[in-house]
Amino acid sequence: PGLPLSLAAKPLVEAARAELAQRGAERVMGLAPLTGLCGWVVEEQAWERLSSLGEFGDEAAGAVEAVARGVPRPGHSVLGQGTFSAAQKAFEALATAYARRDDPESECLAYLEAGADLAAVHWLHDTSQEAVRDRAGVSASLEFGAYSPAAEATADELYMPSSGIYTPSGGEAS
Repeated sequence: PGLPLSLAAKPLVEAARAELAQRGAERVMGLAPLTGLCGWVVEEQAWERLSSLGEFGDEAAGAVEAVARGVPRPGHSVLGQGTFSAAQKAFEALATAYARRDDPESECLAYLEAGADLAAVHWLHDTSQEAVRDRAGVSASLEFGAYSPAAEATADELYMPSSGIYTPSGGEAS
């Protein structure tokens, strides 16, 4: 058996960071597609957790389920822009939790293991049919050297372990 991606990629990421630093880069970031996000949302039936938070209404939960399954919401004939708009904030919250999960084959974990911090998730970053079907087009950006103890303490306070959803300052999930 081969090495998991998170282990195999670490020396490559570290070498790239060293090369970029040597060339004078002041900021180093990585971008990772959240491959398998929609399958995870369906498997976990994550939209049900959203409803219980009270932060997202039934419309958002229904829209998340529709986007994750790739089917129109009940009463709708297409999976369209309205459904994607209704799902966005809730799906971003789920995507943040997904990006932070401990999956040795996750590209995000490879960056995190190499010292990056999750900077943001990007809704419909990739609008190809395959990406929308697999991950709602969501990617994550990760930044190296962005760590600050104050930001870490704030993140710990806002992470809701029972739901697996991270809510940044201001109360909106990302």
